[in-house]
Amino acid sequence: MKSEREKTKTKFKEYYEVLWKRRREQKSQLVDWLRDRGRSFQYFLDEMLRGFGLPICRDVLIICVGDNNDEKVFRKCNYKNIVGIDISFQALCVERKDNISKAQMDAENLSFKNEVFDIVYVQNALMQVDKKCVFDNIYRVLKSGGCFILAESLKGQYLIEFFTKSDSGQEIKHDFFNHSDEKYLSIIFSELLRKDYFYITPWLHLLRIFNLAKLIPWFLRIEKKVDILLDMLLRIKIVTKVVVEIYRK
Repeated sequence: MKSEREKTKTKFKEYYEVLWKRRREQKSQLVDWLRDRGRSFQYFLDEMLRGFGLPICRDVLIICVGDNNDEKVFRKCNYKNIVGIDISFQALCVERKDNISKAQMDAENLSFKNEVFDIVYVQNALMQVDKKCVFDNIYRVLKSGGCFILAESLKGQYLIEFFTKSDSGQEIKHDFFNHSDEKYLSIIFSELLRKDYFYITPWLHLLRIFNLAKLIPWFLRIEKKVDILLDMLLRIKIVTKVVVEIYRK
């Protein structure tokens, strides 16, 4: 018998099979808008890759490759071997000018061997997945010194974060936050991103700009206390309502 998580994942996969089939068959305004947004995002990614000065590498993995065509940016930056995966077979049928290796695969269960990719790239693909599971898989397939690039877009603004796997293979350093401790990343992925998808993106953006990453644990403690307080107030409200009803009777 399938668990609730497995049932959700099956529905998620079926949804994207239908979505990508429609995208391929129709030339809707939505598809045109997505492509225009993709072009501007590629320009932004190109500037970031060049400005960040990533080392020349051989192997790049794009998770949830869809039709974003971001492999063009990596080709332009001389990254040769590019693999794109997606849970949807229809997404992999999208025609591409740049030839890349493609495979139907679940981001929560990557079938690659350990430490095979120099770069793992994810764009707008964390809405429906188990973030910690995906992050653990990415960590496993990254080579020591490899880079995980998390890219998000929100209301025309772009957020690109770089995480580098240390040579020791025991920790990941967030290059924008200057982290040397993996626990901050665990907090971001396993705690904050469990919230609404668009809730955390602006927060990450602000933290990056003002270099306030060390405030994340403090923020979580405050948030937890606020949640507890709100829960107590709700309970008091319910009890008060019951008492009032009893008194009226």
